[in-house]
Amino acid sequence: HTRYISVTGVQTCALPILTGNFTNSRLWLSKSLGKSEVETGVSHGFGKADMGDNIKLTSFDFTIRQFPSTFKRILIQGELFYNDRQDKSTGTGSHTRSGYYLFGNYKADQFYDYGIRYDNTKLPWPLPGRENSLSLIWTDHLTEVTTLRLQYKTGYRSTDILLPGTRNFNEMWLQFIWGGGSHTHPLQ
Repeated sequence: HTRYISVTGVQTCALPILTGNFTNSRLWLSKSLGKSEVETGVSHGFGKADMGDNIKLTSFDFTIRQFPSTFKRILIQGELFYNDRQDKSTGTGSHTRSGYYLFGNYKADQFYDYGIRYDNTKLPWPLPGRENSLSLIWTDHLTEVTTLRLQYKTGYRSTDILLPGTRNFNEMWLQFIWGGGSHTHPLQ
């Protein structure tokens, strides 16, 4: 079940697929403070890859929401993660990766919001390198469960192993997001 990534003229590498159980836990705390909400959480998970490698993932996240008036919202959110993988298949030892993101968002009314996001993360082992990027995000909430999102992303990848020629990159993404189910909640 190993997945291989192969790009012409670039090295080929195997990415792990989790097998069996991946045990995880999460501690989440939330507090309402007048027109604000503060949330924080810690998550930890561990399991094995199909090659027998032990994988551990730990993260810390926070969210602050301020509601200045009806339909308006200010959101500040972030997450820091740390990953450790013990390479048993080739015997190269322990490999760690870490990263974080910070996100700020202003919902001006019931339909539109505007955001900015900074990402700084290492690529998953065995891929070398890191990605730093800044995104500007515009969102139109068509309904409670459908969203149209336009995102401009610019940044730097210290490797071109997955996307050749993108060391300095500019990307534009258009997303249509739909959420459904018997207990549907408004999309963020």
